[in-house]
Amino acid sequence: MKKIFITLILLIDSLAGFSQSFSVDPRSMSVPRYANQATITTAITAPTEGMLVFNNALDLFVYYNGTTWVNFPAQSSGQTNPIDSTRIISAARIPSLQALKMAGAIAAPGITPIGRLFNIQSYGQTSTGSILSGEISFRAPAAFSSFNSASDIVFSTKSIASVPLVDRMMIDRDGRFSFGAIPSPYTSRAMVDFNFDTGTDEFPTLLIRGGSSQSVIRYSSSPSGVLSHGIIQTNFMGSSTNAAANAGIAWKHYNDAVSPAVSTPMMSIAGTGNLTVHGFTKHGGSTAFFPATKVALLTGSLATSGLTTTFVHGLDATKIIGYQIIVNGGSTTDLFVSDNNPATGLTFSSSYDATNFFINRSSTNGATLVAKGFKIMVTYTN
Repeated sequence: MKKIFITLILLIDSLAGFSQSFSVDPRSMSVPRYANQATITTAITAPTEGMLVFNNALDLFVYYNGTTWVNFPAQSSGQTNPIDSTRIISAARIPSLQALKMAGAIAAPGITPIGRLFNIQSYGQTSTGSILSGEISFRAPAAFSSFNSASDIVFSTKSIASVPLVDRMMIDRDGRFSFGAIPSPYTSRAMVDFNFDTGTDEFPTLLIRGGSSQSVIRYSSSPSGVLSHGIIQTNFMGSSTNAAANAGIAWKHYNDAVSPAVSTPMMSIAGTGNLTVHGFTKHGGSTAFFPATKVALLTGSLATSGLTTTFVHGLDATKIIGYQIIVNGGSTTDLFVSDNNPATGLTFSSSYDATNFFINRSSTNGATLVAKGFKIMVTYTN
């Protein structure tokens, strides 16, 4: 023991020979301090491996590794201050940063309550002080228990310095994404939820791009806030050879309130301008005086024998509000005639019942219409 003590005294005495101060007491050790790296290099012209000093300019220890002076702890490239970055390095374990939010005192911790668990905040400096500019926060939707240990991740930003942070995006406990105004409590069932109910002209949309088409999904919600219905808009870009014919926009109604979800075509507009409506069309108003209607085109040929041709219409006869039949009565060119045309050989009459249309050639003036093609335009309501 006496030999160790004498050795320590001699070591301290030799270190005291430095031009800079060195001291050791029961609580700490002080090494020589230098203004900056240039001062260190000038003062110690023949450093040996393991030498340790302090750089006042960097506020860091500096040691000599046998080749060069190295900052300790090491700085990343471009750093001018040790607080510019933090690195966690581990060879045996996965590096991690852990945060624990609890109620009560550390000595007697309580159950983690609902609310924020951990915040990562970004500040910027102005001439008058620092200002919070953004935040990533982990939030518990409910108090922790043996059944609940979930958290949501919320990203918050703001547009100008004078306004508070606004929650812009959230990844919830089930992996669902929400963008825009984040509701509280969060009850959406959609995997991706756009909510811009802020009184502006923004709409909740999801734009999907792929290949020669892109789709926009717009959702509506029930009074309870649970999403159930949406409109899927698909834009087809068209091919380079016939862009007008192949391009267009199509809309479908999407209902995920049922299982499995149902997608129903609604309407489409071709690049040529043609409009296709898959449902009934209402003109004039919302009362029964202005019915919603559809139009169907039926085609066929008159019978080769007998006076009456029967054609199944496949419609609800009580919904039919009008029809028109034309027959091609030409012998060498097209000559279309309608009911009760008095021209020679071209007279016919028509009617319908719950199942069929009936086209009746005149027995005295319908000979030209044998086996001729016909078209029936039917208008019916819903």
